[in-house]
Order: sequence, then structure tokens, then C-alpha cells
Amino acid sequence: MTMQEPIATEATEIEEKVIVDDPAANELENPKDSYAGRKHKPEIDGPEQDSQETDEVYADPRKEENLPAGGKNAAELSAYDLSQKGNE
Repeated sequence: MTMQEPIATEATEIEEKVIVDDPAANELENPKDSYAGRKHKPEIDGPEQDSQETDEVYADPRKEENLPAGGKNAAELSAYDLSQKGNE
């Protein structure tokens, strides 16, 4: 690569043109087959909801620790013993 001679545009201002070797400038922002390029198309392979990927991978910690189900009304729980059968 070569640099060009400085070009004087005005008497007080000198600009120098420089050739920049930037390989990223040649890449498309969203290539045709990338997810970002096709995410608005209705037929994309993969889960329809974010939770479908993780439902089978992660166990429910509430079952392992004998906690009440999520959404249980706290007023229905017994402060005496949360592990009693009536509090499941």
C-alpha cells in the first residue's frame, strides 16, 4: 500500500489521504444465511420459545429442596412446618 501526497484544500488546512487495510469493512453486516439476516422470516429451524431449549436440561430446584410450588399463596403455608403434606 502506498500513501498519497498531502492535498491542500485551503491555505490553512492540509488533509492527508490514507489507505486503510480493514478486512472487516469487506464483510456484510448481516450475511444472507446468518440468523440476523433471516430472523424476521417465519420459517426458522429451532425452538419457538426461549424456554424450550432449557426445559429438559435444568432440573427444578424446588422439587429437590422440598419447596412449595411457585405461585403458592404465602398465607396458605403453615409457619410450623413447611414440609407437611398439607403444604405441597
